[in-house]
Amino acid sequence: LEAKRRSPSDGDLDRLAALALALQTLDAPPTEHRMLVLQLCVHTSGLKSLLRETEHDELSRLLWELCMLAEWQKKLGSACDCSFLFGARELFPELLHLTLAGGRPRALH
Repeated sequence: LEAKRRSPSDGDLDRLAALALALQTLDAPPTEHRMLVLQLCVHTSGLKSLLRETEHDELSRLLWELCMLAEWQKKLGSACDCSFLFGARELFPELLHLTLAGGRPRALH
């Protein structure tokens, strides 16, 4: 901005503020809200037009990995959710018996 010897436009200041906020967000542990703010900052800053395609792909991959780190507990909780068994508690003894016996349930025709 100093090389142009003119006052920065509002758009330039917005992009600079977005980059500053993105850097501050990266200093804290990843959470879902911080990852949302980070993605908005990257989009607002217009980095896609400034980076080469390979650099942008790497940035996208790193942001995806950071989002996975922020959401792993939520994803693990939903993957291990066994609340459906409460609704099928009458069927549970039979399912347990079939599992322990190693048999396969017969298909309904």
